Amino acid sequence: MHECHCRICGKTFYANNKRQVICSEECKKVAQAEWRKRYIEKNAGRIKERQQLKRERKKREATRKPDTIVGEGYAERQMAKSLEMAGRVNTEL
Repeated sequence: MHECHCRICGKTFYANNKRQVICSEECKKVAQAEWRKRYIEKNAGRIKERQQLKRERKKREATRKPDTIVGEGYAERQMAKSLEMAGRVNTEL
């Protein structure tokens, strides 16, 4: 253990490892909020761009026509074809 000073509140504390720079959970929450704020300021343009792309993708998916395979009645048509084929096989034998 070695003596350290907290980067947030300046309090002296004993750390378990050399990398520890924050003394408590309260200071950790403050540090995380500051980090998040700096990150958003630094990457504001990129974040807005990603949000815009996400909105555009959702809009495209909402207006996209359903696939013919997934469309209504597909399962019924396939079942009818299967039964028709099975009927042919039985009559041919």
